[in-house]
Amino acid sequence: MTLKTLHTVKIEGVGEYVTCREGDVRSLPFGDNYFDMVVSEVFVHTVGKKYGKRTVEAAGGRTRG
Repeated sequence: MTLKTLHTVKIEGVGEYVTCREGDVRSLPFGDNYFDMVVSEVFVHTVGKKYGKRTVEAAGGRTRG
């Protein structure tokens, strides 16, 4: 996914605004309140049944902008 994203970033000319990182979403190297907003479109299907439903429910309760 990261290579495809980087390709799209290059085509769209927004490379100076985008940084791609891969990692375990349950243990990210960022402190609380590090970001103003995070957008994830492809995450829930990767965590499987064990975490998927809880993740969706938690995201619904934390959405803010």
